[in-house]
Amino acid sequence: MPKSLCAAFLLSWVVCAPLCAQAAPAASDVDAEKAAAALGARALGLLHTAMVHEDSDVRVMAAEQWGPIGNPAAKPVLLRALKDPIPAVRIAAAGSLLELGDSSGVKVVEAVALAAPPARKETGALGALEELKAVARNKTRALALRALAHMGSPESLPALRKAALDPDPAVRDAAAAGLARLGDSQSLDRLFASLESEDPAVRLKAVESLAEAGTPAVVEKLRPLAEDNVSNVRAEAMEALGASGSTLVLPLLVAGAEDQNERVRAKAVSAMGRVSY
Repeated sequence: MPKSLCAAFLLSWVVCAPLCAQAAPAASDVDAEKAAAALGARALGLLHTAMVHEDSDVRVMAAEQWGPIGNPAAKPVLLRALKDPIPAVRIAAAGSLLELGDSSGVKVVEAVALAAPPARKETGALGALEELKAVARNKTRALALRALAHMGSPESLPALRKAALDPDPAVRDAAAAGLARLGDSQSLDRLFASLESEDPAVRLKAVESLAEAGTPAVVEKLRPLAEDNVSNVRAEAMEALGASGSTLVLPLLVAGAEDQNERVRAKAVSAMGRVSY
């Protein structure tokens, strides 16, 4: 079994072990507490080990667990992870630190988001390699921008606005969605205007950004898109309506579940599960 797969299994065990300990029968409450404490300590030890694993994917998964666990003792290891050579690890560590009440990783994520790839200098095979590296970096930058949006810090608005002017479309799209999620009026107005475009591709891109934003403020603007004459737009509208979390969208989702297009129906049904009743 590959090392990374073994580590992923261990991480899953780390998350589930305390729950199993609570559910397991014990001779007394004292015995149950001792068993849970021992199992919890072992799980945290494994998580610490995973933070220095040679596989960066494992380090990312480990860094993501500390925030939900809520153990402030993890702050030192997460602060060290902010200097990890892999940007995705730094992003995950920053997210967990914020959940633990430490915002020191936000600036680290902003730096990743704004670290544009160098201008292409080579041609031929070397130029193609440079282009592949640039694509990979821009995907990481988009990941960082989405993380900033979920962190929800108004201090990140300048970084998101700067990224919204980036030459890379994936970076711009992530920045636009992030700005919309944080309630930036200019970004929302641009997206709302795009919803009325005659070009279905423009409408689709706007709906996708609003779906990623996941805010109830977009419901009324999305309502007409639920009946768009292009099925892909209708499908993404179902996604965006579900992401809003508003119960006001339920009639639209119910109607979407009876759409003539299979993808629209599937998106509508999936979206219903994201709405809080």
